[in-house]
Amino acid sequence: APLLCAVETVNERQKHSLVRKLRTCFSDQLAGRTFALWGLAFKPNTDDMREAPSRSIIDALLALGASVRAYDPVAGAETQRLYAAVVQAGRLTLCKDAYEAAAGAEALLIATEWKEFRSPDYDRLRELLRAPLVFDGRNLYDPALMQRLGFRYFAIGRGLAPPVQADALAERHAGAALAAARSAGAAAGALDLAGGAGSIEAAIAEVDAQSAVVQLPEVDLPGGSTPC
Repeated sequence: APLLCAVETVNERQKHSLVRKLRTCFSDQLAGRTFALWGLAFKPNTDDMREAPSRSIIDALLALGASVRAYDPVAGAETQRLYAAVVQAGRLTLCKDAYEAAAGAEALLIATEWKEFRSPDYDRLRELLRAPLVFDGRNLYDPALMQRLGFRYFAIGRGLAPPVQADALAERHAGAALAAARSAGAAAGALDLAGGAGSIEAAIAEVDAQSAVVQLPEVDLPGGSTPC
């Protein structure tokens, strides 16, 4: 159905939201940097990594020249199977716990809402990270609390936005993406569904027209190596 295809398209693009924020924060200079990733499974209580956001994040970071230190309570073996060559090359390190993954990383990304990630030792985490930067794809933490604890915190559709116009627009419109998809689906209901691909394309085009979060340009920050 056009609505389902439109929603799937938005969801796929949203998988890249954290990396987009990260690139903005580091002025698109990720090569040679190491980032921590909490959560590898598609959802808690499984080792299933099919369609997992973590895979999009890992693939994007590796393509940009970065390395990843990752932890998941149960999906480590599956990650090893999927990324054996990358692990062997030292570009992806599978860690025994969340704090080992954070040690020495320049920022933390969160991709799965495991219960153990909900109440970390914030002081320990801040000390382990090279910079107190958290990019939360699951909205686990309260932005005001994170700010008081000394973190720069970026979440999906809320949180503290980097001081650049494009990412501020992303924060403002991230929550509107699925609403736009639903509007597209309603509009598609008036189309001839026998048209198949044409109806799907019309629905997706409507999403793109209404959702600024998937139409943002790349932005470089001034200041060189200073993140965010």
